[in-house]
Amino acid sequence: NRLALLILYTEDLSDKTKKEILFLAGKYQIEAVLVPLTMDQVAQMLRKKIGVFAVTDQGFVTMLKKSLANLSDDQPQSEQSN
Repeated sequence: NRLALLILYTEDLSDKTKKEILFLAGKYQIEAVLVPLTMDQVAQMLRKKIGVFAVTDQGFVTMLKKSLANLSDDQPQSEQSN
């Protein structure tokens, strides 16, 4: 059992799902980050339609944060609920 260090979620999740994700992220003090992609775009890359990801590897978390920052420097992405 590995604990999530980061939660990523797509921009087209339902409001209810976003609310639940942010609530749980806050409860467990995990950063939740909006990914500027839709579930369909993720499906094209991963061959699976996914809207929420939990990342457990610190090195991968660091790399993802850098990559996401480069994707859209002028769009706020982090929705921490700590």
